Amino acid sequence: MTTYQVYLVGGAVRDQLLGLTVKDHDWVVTGATPDQLATQGYQQVGKQFPVFLHPDTKEEYALARKEKKQGQGYTGFICDFSPDIRLEEDLARRDLTINAIAQTPDGQLIDPFHGKEDLEHRLLRHVSDEFVEDPLRVLRVARFASRFHHFGFHIAPDTLNLMRQISHSGELRTLSPERVWKELEKALMTPNSFVFFDVLQQVDALAYLFPQLVWESQELTKVQLQSSELLAHQRWAIICQHTPLDALITLHQNIKCPNKYKQIAEQSCHFLQTHHIPMSAAHWETWLLSVGAIKKHQRKSKSGRDAAKNFSKMTSGIGDAFTTVLNPAVLRPFMKTSMYLAIYSVPLAAYIYFTSKDFSLFKQKYFSTFNKLKRSVTFINRKCNFKNG
Repeated sequence: MTTYQVYLVGGAVRDQLLGLTVKDHDWVVTGATPDQLATQGYQQVGKQFPVFLHPDTKEEYALARKEKKQGQGYTGFICDFSPDIRLEEDLARRDLTINAIAQTPDGQLIDPFHGKEDLEHRLLRHVSDEFVEDPLRVLRVARFASRFHHFGFHIAPDTLNLMRQISHSGELRTLSPERVWKELEKALMTPNSFVFFDVLQQVDALAYLFPQLVWESQELTKVQLQSSELLAHQRWAIICQHTPLDALITLHQNIKCPNKYKQIAEQSCHFLQTHHIPMSAAHWETWLLSVGAIKKHQRKSKSGRDAAKNFSKMTSGIGDAFTTVLNPAVLRPFMKTSMYLAIYSVPLAAYIYFTSKDFSLFKQKYFSTFNKLKRSVTFINRKCNFKNG
């Protein structure tokens, strides 16, 4: 029976060398056939080429393969996964040298393209000129630049030139909206997500991938995006804040943006482009009703709990749109004061108080007691000198 070899490859080896926690392990198998792995309990999941799940760990094991370009886009490849494919041939088809390092079971590195040296030099460099055959690599390299920005990584000039060549070839248009969104979402999960858009702009890809987006690479925006308190969909709202609402709606349709991201970005964009701080309490109420953050006031029930429910709806369940547009990271450029505001529901209620001259409207309609509000006011007063009106 033919024996086969198994190697740890790609991101797991790269992250291990960078001292990062390794979350996923990907393996390459040489000298094996699909039938051999199937008889040992591996479950095949790949359609275009054989990828198997380990019977116990459920980690991915892929047969070593070579690829030959035959059509457009990132799926236009013919794959050869015969048992005689060498490990070095499999590594040669990868995008960056730092992702083309393998490790044997005993810990020995196999690094034919000097990826470890590029890791040490903080360099994102393509493996070969065949890099241009896959347009998805423009997005991937931009994402890696974003993810590893805090390590000081930069993209090799020759790699930037190849990325620009892909942009001008028109092949970016062959990428599916779902694939583009997947890479974008991963970039939004990093505090340096602005690098993703800067790189795409630098290689002339932004206009092809996100033609409606108005991206302004400002220092203030970069500081805003780096907040550890922000979630991915809040970063997207900040990135989109300069895009006209009509254009943003079109962009979301084109990239098939998930509702979680779309709603918060569009509501935040609409707020920033049509409202000005401070506002009257009546104006606040109209907007909160329009985004479903509060319900219209109802007469108190005999149990006296309606007011408490309304207070809970406005604070605890106020919604991502409310928390984001009131987040200074979004509003600070539009405010005359530089107050600090933590992303907590009760301080948000106090924020309305501070920016409304007739707060009694809210007190009468939406609060069962004044105690929670007083605690909010105390919290805000400790953080800033922002006064009512």
